[in-house]
Amino acid sequence: MSPPKRYGAKVLIGSCVFSAITIALVLYDEHLQRERRQVSVKYRLNTNQQKENMAEYEEQRRVFDSYKAQHS
Repeated sequence: MSPPKRYGAKVLIGSCVFSAITIALVLYDEHLQRERRQVSVKYRLNTNQQKENMAEYEEQRRVFDSYKAQHS
């Protein structure tokens, strides 16, 4: 009768490596998702800022045109 083969250490090391790789991939995926969300938020903020700037420009333009019309 041959002695039983002991795979415990190999299986433990293999499962630890597999777990570490899985955790690293999940963290990397979360990082990518966070970046995509931040890009989306920055785009929306930029769009809102452009709209506000355009509204302010239009108001200044109206004031300037009325001033120019009064003093011409």
